[in-house]
Amino acid sequence: MVKDKKNIIVRLIGRFLRTCDRVRIYYMKRTCRLDKRVMVFISRPDYSDNGRALYEFLCKSGYGDKYMIYWIVKDPSNCMKMFPDSKAVFLKAYNWLGLPNQKALKIYMSAGTALVTHAFFLAKKDSLSGQKRIMLWHGCGYKDKVWKKFIPYNYDKACVAGPLFIKTKMKYWGLPEDRIIAKGYPRYDWMLHPSNAAKQMLDNLKGNHKKLIIWMPTFRNAYGFKEKGISSFPLMKNQQDWEDLDNFCIQLSICILVKLHMYQADYKINFETLTNVKIISNNDFDKMQVKLYEFLALTDGLISDYSSVSVDYLLVNKPIAYALDDFEMYKSMRGFVFENPLKYMPGHHLYNLNDLKIFLKDCSEGKDVYKERRSEMMDIAIYKSDNYCLDVLKALDL
Repeated sequence: MVKDKKNIIVRLIGRFLRTCDRVRIYYMKRTCRLDKRVMVFISRPDYSDNGRALYEFLCKSGYGDKYMIYWIVKDPSNCMKMFPDSKAVFLKAYNWLGLPNQKALKIYMSAGTALVTHAFFLAKKDSLSGQKRIMLWHGCGYKDKVWKKFIPYNYDKACVAGPLFIKTKMKYWGLPEDRIIAKGYPRYDWMLHPSNAAKQMLDNLKGNHKKLIIWMPTFRNAYGFKEKGISSFPLMKNQQDWEDLDNFCIQLSICILVKLHMYQADYKINFETLTNVKIISNNDFDKMQVKLYEFLALTDGLISDYSSVSVDYLLVNKPIAYALDDFEMYKSMRGFVFENPLKYMPGHHLYNLNDLKIFLKDCSEGKDVYKERRSEMMDIAIYKSDNYCLDVLKALDL
């Protein structure tokens, strides 16, 4: 009884706060004035991915001189600590009540341009008329959207990797074709021009091994999103499988680097007992001041599944393997954007641990049996450019 009363009180307080916030937004929308010189970025994680790549290009090229640029982030102090060389002005996104912070809200309201990788700070109906709302996005892969209910587009323009994904994202976002920019992603410039820090990081992790393969599965059973029947990790069932794989990698002089998705729920495997299979996180890259995508370009091969990273990896033209042991389950539960997604996966198709070993053996021996098929996929999947940031800026008319 007491618990029920507490729940009712919490719900009433939450409803009251949301009502107050709606009143605040209503008032600010009618008092703020759009300033075309103000530009706002938002990404997940903070200060990352396509937003960061485009922002840094703006700063280096002089494009940014005509804008006042802000980043709305969860933790400004952490961003300043992690990225001390950045010229970005970080604004705290939410206050202690979990509502939009007043300063960030005011800056966002007045911004002539808002660029995000996942979600906007405010819905389109709450934004000022004339604001350019640009979805930079975070990758085009094979998975269908989580929620099947159709939601009309919330963007003025949105970016995709290349021509293959125009139709899939038209359906996904409900956008007309002329609002989709198929000029690749700003972060592709990192893949074309890896830093010395990225090269040093790779050398340290690779050591004396012949090859370093990175394993990047899509998120599975993520926090707040349980996918019944979907495995926690593809192919690998238990600690014994990992130890078996580790011993095989020792024989081949291969190092496997496991990079879990940032939304992946805890994966309870003891990697400390393994020598040639290691795990790495976003925090590890931040500490080394290395971007994941510049590091990615230096690896010798990729293991993934339905993730967009396997599309991005086509850019570096190195072996790719697709872990597909739960393909039928995934197809029935989540679905794919292509009628036959396997057609668009130019690499080894892995259904068990033995298939994975065959891929690793081919990598160790320099056998690249899917090179031509990757090239064919690259031609339709990724827009080709020497300067992705510049081409995206021009297409967005910024």
